[in-house]
Amino acid sequence: MRLRNKLFIWMVVLVSFLAGVFFVISQWYSRTQFKRYTELAQQEDASQWATLISYFYQSNGESWKNIRGEIVGIFLHADSTVTRNRPQYLELLNDKGKRILVLGDPQSDSANGEVNRFLVSTPVIANGRTVGTLLIRDRGLVGLFRLEQQFLHSMAVSLFWGTAIAVAVALILGTWLARYITSPLQRMTSAISRIIQGDLNSQLTVESSDEFGQVAMAFNEMSARLAKTEQARQRLVADVAHELRTPLTIISGQLELIQQGVREVTPETLLPIQDEILRLSRLVQDLHQLSQAEVGKLQLERQDTDIVELVEKIVAAFEIEADERGIHMMTTVSPAEAKPPSIRLYIDPHRITQVLVNLLGNALRYTPPGGSIFLDIKKNLQGVRIAVADTGPGIPEEDLPYVFNRFYRAEQGRSRDTGGMGLGLAIAREFVAAHGGSLEVTSEVGKGATFEVVLPESQLPESELKKL
Repeated sequence: MRLRNKLFIWMVVLVSFLAGVFFVISQWYSRTQFKRYTELAQQEDASQWATLISYFYQSNGESWKNIRGEIVGIFLHADSTVTRNRPQYLELLNDKGKRILVLGDPQSDSANGEVNRFLVSTPVIANGRTVGTLLIRDRGLVGLFRLEQQFLHSMAVSLFWGTAIAVAVALILGTWLARYITSPLQRMTSAISRIIQGDLNSQLTVESSDEFGQVAMAFNEMSARLAKTEQARQRLVADVAHELRTPLTIISGQLELIQQGVREVTPETLLPIQDEILRLSRLVQDLHQLSQAEVGKLQLERQDTDIVELVEKIVAAFEIEADERGIHMMTTVSPAEAKPPSIRLYIDPHRITQVLVNLLGNALRYTPPGGSIFLDIKKNLQGVRIAVADTGPGIPEEDLPYVFNRFYRAEQGRSRDTGGMGLGLAIAREFVAAHGGSLEVTSEVGKGATFEVVLPESQLPESELKKL
């Protein structure tokens, strides 16, 4: 069943239930108020008769003797007074419950069909004590009872039609509301269908800032990310195919020449084939390591490491190439109170070495002769910050968000020999993330680029603490 139909059915049930509850409560409240009014009216009338009887009781020397004639006289001539009507039925009991006097018809009015409908009991009090009990039924309230029945019947009819009209209006509005609520969902369903069919650029129009608007914005963001992911996947497939095509072509060409007898099988002939096989092996290994890091399954062999000493060893490995190209390399450590300065971290030195080798290799590759490379190691609140800055051409601003993507090259035309396969920075970032750190880049065209590695200070396990 469609959501729109479900909403309409639930609205019908809810409106009908509320209408029924309103009808029942209104009827109950009206009956209760009428009953309360009649009880108060009869109680007031009974109190007047009780006060009158108390007066005669005290005038008679606080005795019920010879009081019958006086009360009967008042009862028979009550309709001529302006303050009191003769009751339909009156019964007087003494303080011991013995009947003293009964006046009027003890049965109900046959016209109203109620037995003792308005019979009220009230005490007769004289000099602060109860000397008897008066039972009375007012004649005038019988007419009021008939009026009550007519009013309640008229009110029930009015409530019924009023409720019916309100339910009809509510259902009309409910139908419109169901359409209004489900329209964004229908548009979203259509957009999802387009995405399933391959249109990843499908977007929704955000018409409000409520929950539907937020869902629409989230959907648009998801669609945009899916489109980017699909583009990245296609680019990845194309890049992998490109990286594989060249070495496979070289290997295939060399083998064909050997098979055709154009070249003899010598170590020199097999050397290009071996180089391309090594290149393929590195590509497969890099992709494997990157995939493991991305899914959180990269195995780290952590150990207590002097990060300053580790950086100095890596820098020393690049000094010869830097000197040959006339590039100045300088390392600074902050704070530098210790002699020599030492900052210890619990890391995997082999993975961090691979990160720093990649960053220094890139800096050395793009720094022109006579330029400089600066390494700054600084301990801060986040942990340890290692910055690698160069004075190369820099990275264009539009390329900065993508430099850590697989196979991405800011200069699309450079070869693998000068620019690598485009996996180094992606692997470096994942290796740093596996340590709980971060790798970021800032750059300005013409002034160089700065890569910052931040490694948190991990707590040494007890086994390592015992070795110290």
